[in-house]
Amino acid sequence: MIPRAGALPPPGKHVLIVEDDEGNRLTLCALLEEAGFHVDEAASLAQARQALSAGRFALVVLDVILGDGSGIDLVSDVKERQPGTRIALYTGSPRRAPPGVDLVILKGSDPFEVLEEIERLGR
Repeated sequence: MIPRAGALPPPGKHVLIVEDDEGNRLTLCALLEEAGFHVDEAASLAQARQALSAGRFALVVLDVILGDGSGIDLVSDVKERQPGTRIALYTGSPRRAPPGVDLVILKGSDPFEVLEEIERLGR
């Protein structure tokens, strides 16, 4: 897990970004931090599992294809460890949301639309 700087997040504003592509991960982190979210990041499933053990998250954004597996494999772990946590898949190909997933974000989407959808999940 790569911790991000900042104080304790307000309720509903703590997000974990799980994305192995550094550019995509940093872009999502910057977008959400600028909107007032407290963001932690993970570049692998293993790092994501460590982060889930160490903190509570309102939202987990999961890349589908990671170097050590599929983000979809983490959905049941998130729901089991942190019931009530919302989950968004971050993918390069359109797909239906599998059970347990609240939102599908298509890579390359307009950043303002992505932020709007994420903020809508918190309402």
